[in-house]
Amino acid sequence: MLCLARRWERLAEMGANPFSVALILLGLLGLSVVLLLRRPAGLFTSRRARLPRHLDLEPLEGSVPFDARTPMEYLSERLGHLGFESAGPPVRVRAFDRTGHRLLVVPFVHRDERAYFLMGIESGVSPRSELMLHIITPLEGQRRVETTTLPMLQEMRSPEAVEARVVLDADSVEEIWSRHRRALVEHERRERAAVGAAQWPQVAAEAYEAWLQAAVRAQRLILEPSRDRYRVRPRPKSVV
Repeated sequence: MLCLARRWERLAEMGANPFSVALILLGLLGLSVVLLLRRPAGLFTSRRARLPRHLDLEPLEGSVPFDARTPMEYLSERLGHLGFESAGPPVRVRAFDRTGHRLLVVPFVHRDERAYFLMGIESGVSPRSELMLHIITPLEGQRRVETTTLPMLQEMRSPEAVEARVVLDADSVEEIWSRHRRALVEHERRERAAVGAAQWPQVAAEAYEAWLQAAVRAQRLILEPSRDRYRVRPRPKSVV
């Protein structure tokens, strides 16, 4: 507000019409409020999302959106210190694209610990992007250990053969990784399946579809008549 007052004084000194100045400043104030309050409304933030039945990943065309660069660069550096390496360039999930919004997935792999670290970034028209972190360690017998920051998964029972932890109170990516490693202590190292950069899309797709089925059992999703997407139910009919 102090900034707006100074702009008013500056414009008044220039001899501008007070009524016009007021309209301009109100417009600037309104735009500021919209940018501050508006959040991306897609997979991570909205119960009105429509989720595709399959996670179809496509190469990212062009450069990474501006609002996604800072978190991506920062976390990439932190993950490098933890022993992760890039599993490939960022990809997009076209099914979530809307005007001004894009969902990106940035993959990393830790070969020694046999884990995938997936960074999901929902980029929108606001200066801030939504960020989701999801760690997957495949085990023998089609089992998985998963650690995620996606809040809506906390409301559902984990898929069969999946040991999942939802972490919402971590202060750093190091803490999230530490919690995932503590979960792995319950399993012998020889149980961990081999990982590689080329395999991450398949592992991510299997995890995505398993969680979709868990959401269907929890009555959080409704299959649309087209049968190619699910609609998120605002409230479950019952808790499963």
